[in-house]
Amino acid sequence: MNRKLALLSLGMTLLAGCAVQTGTPAFDRQRCTRLYVQGLYPYHQVIYHPRNILTLQGAWDENRDDVDRQDIRLGAGFAIRHGDSRLLVTAAHLFPSPQEVDGIVKSHVAVGSVTTDTKGIKTKVYVSALAFAPTRLYVNRENDVAFLEMPPAFWQAADMQVFDLHQAAPARLTSSVQAWGFPSTSVPQIKPKIVASAGPQLVMLNEPSDPGFSGGPVVNTDSQQLVGIIVRSTGSQTACLPAAIISDLAGRFEQMAEAYAEP
Repeated sequence: MNRKLALLSLGMTLLAGCAVQTGTPAFDRQRCTRLYVQGLYPYHQVIYHPRNILTLQGAWDENRDDVDRQDIRLGAGFAIRHGDSRLLVTAAHLFPSPQEVDGIVKSHVAVGSVTTDTKGIKTKVYVSALAFAPTRLYVNRENDVAFLEMPPAFWQAADMQVFDLHQAAPARLTSSVQAWGFPSTSVPQIKPKIVASAGPQLVMLNEPSDPGFSGGPVVNTDSQQLVGIIVRSTGSQTACLPAAIISDLAGRFEQMAEAYAEP
């Protein structure tokens, strides 16, 4: 009977869409959402070829084409209190920079051709499985964090828990934390980790994180309060931006945010 009850409980857990976890408390999937960022890079590609194909001699003709490249990035995001409203927080590197676009475009250029007139970045942002788009966006590349203002319909559909940064938990050496993200899964996952170092600008966790955890929250295992945000993974550790810095940058949102218009 106990085995049947256990199997029934497991089935209900899977149906509820709970996160995969190891040795951690029950996970509220509404604390974390998935972000899908599609970067489109339109540019002109100029291809030169000889007029005489047989002898490869003569003047070169110019064949000018419009080319579109794209880059898809997946990550996580979570909600914070911002005055009387809410903001979604994620990692800035999910949004391609002009320097990255230049490198991506050049890596696709064929031999015997050049590129000119890169026409900027068209970024499509989709939040959660319902594909909501932000209304305003503030990307701070220096600290690798981005803030998204979402429409009311998103908050009604997502029903996410909102972290209060005034109650954030400071990172303490060897303390137990949880990293939340979407590593190639449709449901969030929790990975238990230990704080390896705790500085005022950066918190390092004892293990690396898989792709898909970028922008996900790190919380204290006991209090479930926010510790920081995952910004990158090194060979052996995970780097997190402390909650105190997130709070400071969120204060600049009204001044720095730009309207988002889907291309």
